[in-house]
Formats: sequence, structure tokens, C-alpha cells
Amino acid sequence: DYVKDIVLLGGGILSLEIADRLKDLNKNITIIEAGPRLMPKQLDQDASSIFNKILENSKINIFLSEGIDEIYGTGNNYGEVCGIKLSHSARKINCQMIIQSLGNISDLTLFENTGLNLNRGIMVDEFMRSSDENIYAIGDIAEFEGKMIGLWPRAIEMAKVAGANIVGDNSRKFKDTPIGSSFNGFETKIFSIGEIGNSTENSYSILELKDPKLNIYKKFYFKDNLFVGGILMGDISKSIQLRKAINAASTIQHFLDMHFLDEI
Repeated sequence: DYVKDIVLLGGGILSLEIADRLKDLNKNITIIEAGPRLMPKQLDQDASSIFNKILENSKINIFLSEGIDEIYGTGNNYGEVCGIKLSHSARKINCQMIIQSLGNISDLTLFENTGLNLNRGIMVDEFMRSSDENIYAIGDIAEFEGKMIGLWPRAIEMAKVAGANIVGDNSRKFKDTPIGSSFNGFETKIFSIGEIGNSTENSYSILELKDPKLNIYKKFYFKDNLFVGGILMGDISKSIQLRKAINAASTIQHFLDMHFLDEI
């Protein structure tokens, strides 16, 4: 096998799951992320810093706030890659394979001249209707309240809502209820749900527990005393309770009473 060095473009869950599998094959792995941290939708800066150290201990090379400026080929007739050059540092990295994992990007070419309201996707309301009331959109191409949700369970719910409304049952509406994301790799379990402090418009109250030696990190975000999101790393035994808590709009006192900050 001539492939020894592999570059993963993107630092989301899928890319990290791929990296976890590849490390067992004794490959030299480099992850390049355009943003300032890995798993930006699931981890805040503190959690990502802990996770970075875990990856570095697994001999994963990480470049943040970087991209690929050039891809070098071997010059033969098979289109084989032999390296890349980073955008900002101009550093050259040898590789025989590049795997791109940058999420879903909707191809809206077909809909550009239809008169439908488009942004990153086809914009829909709570009934899954587009700006044309006779056209519905669901799944990866549907943009709801400014967000591209891109999750299979939510796509199923969208389909149920659209189907009901198409046959005249207008009582069914789509709600973007957080369901959370899980990761299990590099001997580390992670669960994240809801808001994790990414919004600069909101002010949060925070409950937090960190034990870097055990790679345990728990952080819960509250807005107006109500739970809106959280991160579990290392110990994710309370992930089901977190799902229930965010749907029940639990308070800070409830979290303290339920011992959410207890260690294993």
C-alpha cells in the first residue's frame, strides 16, 4: 500500500471519525480545519483544546485556521497526489491521499430561475412550504429559520410534516428541537446538544466541571436561567438526561439537584 500520508480537509465529526479509523492502519494523518477549533458545532474553545491534546497524543497532526492553497501531483498519467501547500503558512505537507469532509452544500442551480426564495437552501416555513405554497422542500436542501439542519432524524420529521400538510392536515408543524450529536473515537466519548456559546448576541450563565488529567469536561449553558445547551466529554452517562432537560427547559437549580456536575 503506497498510501502512507493522508490529509483530511475539515475538522467536523465525520472527518474525525475517519481519522480514528485510519490511525489503526498506521497512517500518518493530518487534519486541516479552516476555523479556529475542531468540531466547532459541538465543542467550545475549552473542550476543543482538551480534545486537541488527545489527538496530538495519538500523533495526529492538526492545522487550525488553515486551508489548502495548492495540490501537487506526481506527474504521471494516473493523477496521483504527492503533497499540498497550506494557504496561510505556505507549509508543504507530503501526502498520497486527500479526503474532503466539509459538510453538505446544496446545489441550487436547478431552482435559480424558479422564483423560489433561496439562500443557502430552499427557504421553508414551519409547514415545510417554500415561497410557492404548492412546493415543499425537506432534508438537506431545506433551510429553516436560517439554518441548514442536515440531520437524518430531522429530515424524517420534515417529511412527516410536509406529507401531513400536503394532504390538508395543517395542524402539524416542524420544530427544530435539538437532538444532540455524539462522537466516539480516540478512546474519547463526546456528546453535545443545543447552544454552546457560539452566539455573540446572547449572554449565558454557565455550570462547568473540568478534569484535564482524566479528559473529563462538562459544561452547561443557560439563558435566562433555562438550559439551552451543553457539552459532555469523557463521561457522557447523562446524555439522555440532557436531551430531556433541554426539551423541558430545565433551570440551573434543577441541574444542581440532579448532580449533573458529579464526576464518574
